[in-house]
Amino acid sequence: MKIASFCTIMVTAILACGIVHAGPLEVAENMAAIKAAGKAALPDLLSAADSAKRKDLLALAIGFAADAQAVPALEKLAADPAADVRANAAWALGRTGSPQAVPVLAKLIEESRSTPGGQFIRQAAMASLAILASAAAAPGPELLDACVKALADPDADVRRAAITAIGKSARKETWRHLQPFIDYEMVEDEIEGEFVEADKKQQAGPANLVPKWREPDPTLRYAAIMAINELRCIDAVPALAMAMEREDSFNRLACVQAILNVGEAAAGVCLGRIVPISYEQKEVERYWAEAINNGTLAAIAGKLGDERCVPHLRNTLRLPMRGLGTDKDLTELVIDSVRLLGAFKVEREAKRLAGMLKTCRIQQLSDALTDALTQIGPAAARHVARNLDDWQTSPVMLELLRREVFWTDEARDQLAAYLTHESDDVRRAATETFGLYLAKHVIEIYDYPLLKAQELDPDPVVRQSADKWLKQLGEVE
Repeated sequence: MKIASFCTIMVTAILACGIVHAGPLEVAENMAAIKAAGKAALPDLLSAADSAKRKDLLALAIGFAADAQAVPALEKLAADPAADVRANAAWALGRTGSPQAVPVLAKLIEESRSTPGGQFIRQAAMASLAILASAAAAPGPELLDACVKALADPDADVRRAAITAIGKSARKETWRHLQPFIDYEMVEDEIEGEFVEADKKQQAGPANLVPKWREPDPTLRYAAIMAINELRCIDAVPALAMAMEREDSFNRLACVQAILNVGEAAAGVCLGRIVPISYEQKEVERYWAEAINNGTLAAIAGKLGDERCVPHLRNTLRLPMRGLGTDKDLTELVIDSVRLLGAFKVEREAKRLAGMLKTCRIQQLSDALTDALTQIGPAAARHVARNLDDWQTSPVMLELLRREVFWTDEARDQLAAYLTHESDDVRRAATETFGLYLAKHVIEIYDYPLLKAQELDPDPVVRQSADKWLKQLGEVE
């Protein structure tokens, strides 16, 4: 027997049984068989539509067929008095992929506004419109109009689905309808002193101002940011940049990614949005949100390849660093800025970067500093050597100085001092670096006796390192 014939017989039997016994579509195996049959099941489903007792399940079964021919039958089900039938019909209409489903869905949304439980119908209808918007090469005005109207729906999930649908439309100009979701105004905080909420304190600006969002739900703001991200519209960059200044960390990252995805053209817009402020400590603390946003905008421009960001990246490293490791936004910004200063080979920042590496206790930042100094190259060598005075970070600095681009005789005195340090790790790193420098003639050969003395060190790793370099220098026991 052919598979299609088997499926048709199975569907017919199920539906016939449903008409008589009122409910075999509730049996998972039966629904699974219809779903597996797909379009082959549609003729029998449509023929039994008028007599089926479980129309809610019938609507789902028709949706599984995913066929544009099902729109008339689903339109009829969408007018059923039962809310669950209409909701299932709304879901199924999106699966048809047919533009003819749009007016049916738009009508469902309008008519369900005053219906008990109508939010579930509207949620299903909006989700279907999102599918149709994504599938259409150029969504028509009726679809977009229904989505825009749904942005004012009292139900948050309906608004969320409408936001998603607009993002799927690929119509760049529609970002304007999403802008209100990421707009805010600065207002005076009505809560005094220590009673100010922690997140508001973090966002507070001059005169204790806090943002009052037009959309207070951060999850809906996130949905709007992600929808704007899909539209890739350069006109939206200023609004995203402004929202980024006061958003929480999660939504800030979404704003950053949305701007980056616009492409190189967004770099100039970002740099143009940087606010002139003083980076003196007392002043910058008053304008902390603006300073962080300036740095983020500069980092975005840098990631897009615009070297004009360098002066602003250098300003970022002038910010007070006491929040490193605890303030997520500051920590990520400093790491990004360091990496970009290295990528642009900014030699003027070598001294500062080397100083930061000496005191750094954050692994990700330490890695970024190491990479940046390596990219800057020989111009950073003496600055690295001059920051060997902290024994706790000296193993990291000494490992860096073993890279060829950092070979410098500036390190000689501190290396010699560390050969007798009480820390095994420090002596190991110093011996390895000292031996390399002797072998490569970075320091004078008259320092040979200092390396020879390391053969008497109590630590076997130090002795092995000394033996290795002494053999390379021609000393064979």
